[in-house]
Amino acid sequence: MTSTLPTIARLLDRALASRPAAPAVVARGGALTFAELDAAADAAAGAFWELGVRPGDRVAACLPNDLEIVVAFHGAQRIGAVWAGIGEALTAAEQQALAGLCAPAVVLAGPRCALEGREVVDARRWAQLTEARHAAPAVAIDPHAPAGIAFSSGTTGMPKAIVHSQHNLMLPAAVLVATRGWGPELRKGDCFPFTILNLQVLSTLVTALAGGCSIIMDRRDPDGVAE
Repeated sequence: MTSTLPTIARLLDRALASRPAAPAVVARGGALTFAELDAAADAAAGAFWELGVRPGDRVAACLPNDLEIVVAFHGAQRIGAVWAGIGEALTAAEQQALAGLCAPAVVLAGPRCALEGREVVDARRWAQLTEARHAAPAVAIDPHAPAGIAFSSGTTGMPKAIVHSQHNLMLPAAVLVATRGWGPELRKGDCFPFTILNLQVLSTLVTALAGGCSIIMDRRDPDGVAE
């Protein structure tokens, strides 16, 4: 199976060829078609490159559940960067501890990010960079190179940083789509924080591979989920 898995960098290709105008992601901030997600991911890749991120560098995101975190994730994968999410709900000390583990070259900071330093990019600067549409060069993606860092829960001590490749991250999506028969009709809602790497895997990667739509929720109460 692994030999036929797409990389995350090329994950949208099939949907772009068959359903470019279909919705790919819906969130509080709006909706993106597959064509729009592809263009936004390219812009994010260019923004990371403009910030000096190169293949193998770590990038971290401490962002809310919305379009930006999905777009940035796809953009980072297109230049061979290694993604890490840092939860907004963590204390400042906990956020700093995770940043210390992954040593990011860039941190995308949302309103609840307590990290500071020259590598921290706030929402305004990130918007300026992505709107400038800088072009990243074509990067040869090694599907077995490090691509994402998942932090363990820390139930037996401090959280551990667990490294995954692009194919490693794609495998659960491929299994779920194949065994459950999911296709373009799939609309999958997720309300847990997308800073958890597994949420990117089980939401945007699953739905993109199926050609369906990821519904990103930023509330976990019954009324918010129903809305």
